[in-house]
Amino acid sequence: MFCNGGNKTGHFGGKSKIHEIDANTEKEFKMPGSCKVEDGHLIIYISHILLPKTYAEGNDYNNWANVPQPNVPLPNVPRPMYRRPVYREPNVPRAQCTASPMYRTPNVPPKLKINNESIMYSGILSKQNREKFSHDGYIYVMDKPSADGEKIFWRCDTRRTTACAGRIHTTADEERRFLKMITEHSCSGLGDPARVGAQKVMSVIRQRGASTMEKPAQIRAAAVQNLPLAIMGQMPSTSASRKQVQRQRRKENNALASPPTRAEIVFTEQYMNREFNGHQERFLLADSGGEERILIFGSEASAGWSNQMEHIFMDGTFSVCPSLFHQLFIILSKRGGFVFPVLFCLLPDKTEQTYTRLFTLIKEIWPMFNPTSISCDFERAIHNSIRTCFPESSIFCCFFHLRQNLRKHISQSNLLNLYNNDPDFALKCKMIISLAFVPENDVINALNVLENELDDRFEPLISWFVSTYIGRIRCNGTRANPIFSIPLWNVHTRTILNIHRTNNYSEACNRKIKRALGMSHPSLWLFLHSLKNFLALIDTDIELHVAGHEPPRKRAKYIECDERILRICNNYDFDTILDFLRGISHNFNID
Repeated sequence: MFCNGGNKTGHFGGKSKIHEIDANTEKEFKMPGSCKVEDGHLIIYISHILLPKTYAEGNDYNNWANVPQPNVPLPNVPRPMYRRPVYREPNVPRAQCTASPMYRTPNVPPKLKINNESIMYSGILSKQNREKFSHDGYIYVMDKPSADGEKIFWRCDTRRTTACAGRIHTTADEERRFLKMITEHSCSGLGDPARVGAQKVMSVIRQRGASTMEKPAQIRAAAVQNLPLAIMGQMPSTSASRKQVQRQRRKENNALASPPTRAEIVFTEQYMNREFNGHQERFLLADSGGEERILIFGSEASAGWSNQMEHIFMDGTFSVCPSLFHQLFIILSKRGGFVFPVLFCLLPDKTEQTYTRLFTLIKEIWPMFNPTSISCDFERAIHNSIRTCFPESSIFCCFFHLRQNLRKHISQSNLLNLYNNDPDFALKCKMIISLAFVPENDVINALNVLENELDDRFEPLISWFVSTYIGRIRCNGTRANPIFSIPLWNVHTRTILNIHRTNNYSEACNRKIKRALGMSHPSLWLFLHSLKNFLALIDTDIELHVAGHEPPRKRAKYIECDERILRICNNYDFDTILDFLRGISHNFNID
């Protein structure tokens, strides 16, 4: 093979061998000059190249590209048929050779790392999810296909703003091979590879935002890892990236339009089932239908241990509920040392009738579901429905919600500023609800002692607590029934027996769902998509329990706090009731 000082042995400088080819398979690439095949060797005369037919048809240009090339132009072959040629100097490794500026540079997209995975980005999508094409530092949008369907016509993506007439043709197959330049660009004399790279990264950010529920900041942080500085300088701001992710998510989840009313909701298979352990299982467990619609979602596999759900926790949340419904009502169950969410219920309101319908639906899908104890909020409608549907279950109110109620009434009584700035006043406020740790038979006597200790500033709080949780004294000397009787909210026995006295599991579950959604009042479809992902995490936790793993440990400060409260309750003596209440109050906050 002869080329620029080569020899007849098929080598360039005697170092790299050119594979022998059959003269019958030759195909010409037209350039100024000439070449020919002779004796099974390709002879190149500087300015014209004759390549094997197999190479010319795009079967394997990589082998040809790996051969050390002379300092001459290569043909303008369609991308991505060859790698970028380099100057090859004697005794210098190829990796250390400098790229030749005289060759056309193929559009090699950057390699980035997202979640420790190296990904090659091969294309760009517009904000409307339409395909773009990049070549020589320019970006093109699709114009139209050719009449025969074998080509795609592209135009410069800045045409509307710069009136650029730049146009190219590519093949219509998936590879989108560049064919030829039709019209040169007028928007810029040179391409901008940094802009190309930035748009590719933003395409990935938008796609990842649509397919995951990661926070926009997390997606951006992962995408910009190891980016060249040139591309970093072309990236949109953090705020702009966040808005693009949010818009993309709205588009993805508005593919199914949100119905105007609950009665018009129609579920497709995508939202009625979910993938679990390699097969499809029911995700929508119950649907009451009608305008006052109740929807119950969860894992169908949980029905297998519904008869073991003895200790239940219930709570409603409003901020993450889809706009068509009033609240998301979550039911959790203790299993071993774990507490798992098992049912997610969308309710139209919070009336007693609705709760009764909900519990009736649950009994229909899980006939063996009959809990021994149920912990819930201070809500009479729930209590009445539980007594109707589960008459044998014991109802316990959560001490966490008692603390929340105290804070709400401190604020309503215009005492919040005093609470925040007077530590003695704050401690005595907490002593009021510390009565929950006093044995049931001593609660009223302890309240009388505490009332004598408190001044007039506490009158609004004492009045609220007595009417709601103790019962006012009538004119005839008898005590009226409170809204919530003492056994409902008293936690002395539960503390001694190390039984859960709070419903923090429900609160923690609410927070996790809210973090997963990243927004308030999402569309129904976005909510269900996030709920499926959340259920996958629960499946993992359940399997850890099955595998014998220990439940997550409490933080050390909470363990120590529980130990102190238990020690105080074990040493209870009514003669020192004020010390008892003050000691309990030191171990919790109401915020």
